[in-house]
Amino acid sequence: MRRVAVLVFLAVVACKKEPTVEIAGAPVAATDEATAKDDPRVATAAAAIDEMRKNLKATLQTAVAEKGVVAAIDVCKIEAPKLAEGASDGEVRVGRTALKLRNPNNASEEWVRPILQELAKTPTRTDEPHVLIQEDGSLAYAEPIYTEALCLLCHGAAIAPEVAAAIDTAYPTDQAKGFAPDQFRGVFWAVVPKSK
Repeated sequence: MRRVAVLVFLAVVACKKEPTVEIAGAPVAATDEATAKDDPRVATAAAAIDEMRKNLKATLQTAVAEKGVVAAIDVCKIEAPKLAEGASDGEVRVGRTALKLRNPNNASEEWVRPILQELAKTPTRTDEPHVLIQEDGSLAYAEPIYTEALCLLCHGAAIAPEVAAAIDTAYPTDQAKGFAPDQFRGVFWAVVPKSK
């Protein structure tokens, strides 16, 4: 059986253009496949990611305000996986990944890697999510992450020495330092099964 993945890009633009489906690299009109705007799984994936993003940011802000920047390292290492699990609803799985990993447990699933590579090459910021209909019919959804001031405390080019030392201790293979403001960092992702 020949396997073909169908890639659906959401058009999040004011002119409300119809989304396209990409089959084996060739864009075609979204006719037989559920369009991104009508697929209820897109809303499910976006809501799950939104929950994780908001909870992670709030948890990081609280930790930094109450305990200092070094506390953010434990939030990302210990609390972020719990927040991803909490944002996952039944069979819906949520997480985050990047090309330059800090935590090896966040290594990307195969479907995410081309999206990461494409976004890393894109010279300007895009908040457009990517949606992939996988071979098993599940919907895989990814939203770009760009660095904010809070991120740069641990991922920037000028990290406080005590923070850098704590990162090196917690993550000996860290690759996630040296980022600039508003630079592509990675993605939040969600996978929603066909039956959802």
